[in-house]
Amino acid sequence: MFQIRLVFILLMSSFLLGCTDNTLTNIQSVILEDEAKQMVLDNHYVHNEETEILSVVLKNNKYYIEWQIEGDCQRGIDSVNSDGEIEMMEAEIC
Repeated sequence: MFQIRLVFILLMSSFLLGCTDNTLTNIQSVILEDEAKQMVLDNHYVHNEETEILSVVLKNNKYYIEWQIEGDCQRGIDSVNSDGEIEMMEAEIC
């Protein structure tokens, strides 16, 4: 009887683990900080102007990347999630 319960528990455990939500995946295991920074740099590419990364913060399983384009007088903060999606959180043109 003990063996049947053990097999049942193992089967149920493996089933439940297979049904876990992938949004709980740690972003650092999917996208490295340097990759996230490069994605933001590529997203804000302006011909003849250099985008500079000012800071990177890891919060709520997203990278929050502060950037500026000094010659074009732009700055902002973008977030990058574990799917590689970039969302502009803040932007400023002086």
